[in-house]
Amino acid sequence: MKSNFTYKSYLFPIVVVVLAITSVNIISENYPINVFKLRWIDYYMIILFITAFVWLIKYEIARKMIVIEINENFIIKKNFLFNIQKYNFNDMVETETKVDTMRFGNFEETIITFNDGSKVILSEFFITNYKELKVGITKIIKNLHQSV
Repeated sequence: MKSNFTYKSYLFPIVVVVLAITSVNIISENYPINVFKLRWIDYYMIILFITAFVWLIKYEIARKMIVIEINENFIIKKNFLFNIQKYNFNDMVETETKVDTMRFGNFEETIITFNDGSKVILSEFFITNYKELKVGITKIIKNLHQSV
């Protein structure tokens, strides 16, 4: 079983690309920049752009925009930045389901925690077949508990 991205999930990468293009445009038009002649609002906007850029990449795209493949014993997680990790269901510590509230609506998230402290976050906002994946994971967990 493999996850599929929703159309809404491409919103965050588009925002990152727009931020990057806008930043490069502003810098190229004002190059060379005299740092000592900038106003306080310029420094504030630089900090705001960098914070938004890092937050979007690190916390939204890299953690939640992932492709999940589920086998009978393993979860294979591939994030948007091509980082591949493989987790064994026997190493799973807990699963937690919570509701994430956004302007787009309420979306369910399932957080799977493993022995080494790593987490896999499945988000209904980013994954089209979220319910199918959740049912598949639940069945595998039940089978593991019955065999023990």
